[in-house]
Amino acid sequence: MPAPLLFHFDFVSPYGYFASLRIEEMAARHGREVDWRPMLLGVALMKVMGLKPLLDTPLKGDYVRRDVMRYARRHGIRLGRSLDASIGNPLPAARAFYWVRKHHPELQATMVHALYDAFWAQGRDLSTPEAVAAITLPAGVYPAALAGGCQRGSREPAAQCGGRRDLGRRVRLADRDRRRRAVLGRRPPRRSGGVARARRLVISR
Repeated sequence: MPAPLLFHFDFVSPYGYFASLRIEEMAARHGREVDWRPMLLGVALMKVMGLKPLLDTPLKGDYVRRDVMRYARRHGIRLGRSLDASIGNPLPAARAFYWVRKHHPELQATMVHALYDAFWAQGRDLSTPEAVAAITLPAGVYPAALAGGCQRGSREPAAQCGGRRDLGRRVRLADRDRRRRAVLGRRPPRRSGGVARARRLVISR
């Protein structure tokens, strides 16, 4: 069976929201499933890379405001949230997803869509565990249990949400895999016999 399609996203990203509406159909066309991986762009871009928030970046911010609304109109997607509204704390939503991933793995996709719909289509604030637990949850997920699972200090795998240490580990692994693929895929250039013999002589010295 083909490997799943890794989908890294942040619930506060409008582009992540747009992609979440199409990623399953795209994966199915290639006989794959989706491996949902929420992360925190604030950690990856601002704390680790030292970049400004996208909307605060000159030129890029104005372009994104137009581009997001243009994409939404073209695909008939309703946005109930202004791009300039406060995003609040994205960690409870990410923790909630990983709690569902652990305890109800069959509901991962449904939970992603529920969280995205609440945040972007309805414009709800998901900054607290209680706010996350108050959305329309997948059948079988109980609000009290979910709220407890995404509390600060819970034993749920919050590090998977894009913490600095976890992000560094992922970058190192990706870099190692990239180098390995480069080595395996490298083909030495064809050389004439004389050039090859001369090279061997230089090496032997």
